[in-house]
Amino acid sequence: MNNQINRREFLRNASLAVSALGAAVDKLRDDHLALVAPMERLCALFALSWIERDLGAFLLSGHLTPNHGFLVKEAQAKMLAAVRPDTVALVDAFGKTDFELNSAIGRADGDY
Repeated sequence: MNNQINRREFLRNASLAVSALGAAVDKLRDDHLALVAPMERLCALFALSWIERDLGAFLLSGHLTPNHGFLVKEAQAKMLAAVRPDTVALVDAFGKTDFELNSAIGRADGDY
């Protein structure tokens, strides 16, 4: 019984996170259309990273198979490559310097 409760809670949390991310991107469609595509890619990367992090729970619950785990890793690598061009612009949008971020991710002109 306790195991079923944990599974339900796990799936509920996953569903809430996906719903929240979708709602956030939908809100951008109204005022910030240029941010929609980069944020969709970022949300997809977040979702894939979360699935990969909790892959054991997905496998134990029967919602994913071991083959799905390999597909998640593959999709995550592709999404990292897709998000990379957006990272400098997204980080620069916060107006923080590389010194403040303690990072050399890019320059304020958007080049990396």
